[in-house]
Amino acid sequence: MRSLWLLSAAGVGLTIASCSVYSMDLLGLGGSTGTGAATSPSSTGGANGGGATSSTTTSSTSTTSSTTTSSTSTTSSTTTSSTSTTSSSGGAGPTLWISQLKTRGSNGGNDDWVEIYNPGSAPVTFDSTWALKVRNATLGLSGCATVLYATRFNGGGQIIPPHGHILYANSAGFSESATTMADGTYSSMLGIPDAASVILVRGNTLVDALCCYYDAATESTLACSGNAFTCSGTPVQNPHDNTTGTNDNASLERRPGGAGGNTMNTQDNAADFVSRTTADPHDLASTPVP
Repeated sequence: MRSLWLLSAAGVGLTIASCSVYSMDLLGLGGSTGTGAATSPSSTGGANGGGATSSTTTSSTSTTSSTTTSSTSTTSSTTTSSTSTTSSSGGAGPTLWISQLKTRGSNGGNDDWVEIYNPGSAPVTFDSTWALKVRNATLGLSGCATVLYATRFNGGGQIIPPHGHILYANSAGFSESATTMADGTYSSMLGIPDAASVILVRGNTLVDALCCYYDAATESTLACSGNAFTCSGTPVQNPHDNTTGTNDNASLERRPGGAGGNTMNTQDNAADFVSRTTADPHDLASTPVP
């Protein structure tokens, strides 16, 4: 597992945690928060940053010196460090996992939703610091350099109980709505592609990632270098292939699934997720499992 650090506008090092990555995309964490519009970092600190940031680092065997200047204040600091650390649980804060994803259904390409699971023993407040972001992988290798992450939704303050789920769906509606209600929606203009990197973040910390593909071309796109996609281990094959021929209600679900909950997390999408012929979404009203 690679340990990566981001430098915020205030000069604070943040460890990207929780995922043994297939490839990491630092640009993805600078996307919009709430509008769904893709953004990229700029000389003024990016969409989530404050003032301009510059840094100078001198390395020796045991020390690292850094100087950071922002538009609102100037801070100079010298730090002695050894090795950076990561956490498989997303750092000191609460952990949530992407547990099930449907990218199209019997109602068409907008019949999509994402389910999130609380594997812990304590409730988690799904507030606005939480965000789900998506990056399209259907546009080929040319899109690797130009397509960035865009926010689909932020948390709305809901309380997710231990081993409970929360469900966010496309505002156009979804096939299972007669039996399962969405706890939140996102714009029908910003659906989830059949090949994509889907990441769950809390503030600037990456908590979970799911990458899916449907053919050799989209699998190669997810593995592109340079402006890389953020994945957890190896991407998983999606039962939907970006055609109307797969407008069915299949989904990708984290194992074991069903009454067993979604407790499997080896930090490898291909190992942790399985294709379900019939999707079975869970919302806040669903009985916690296991």
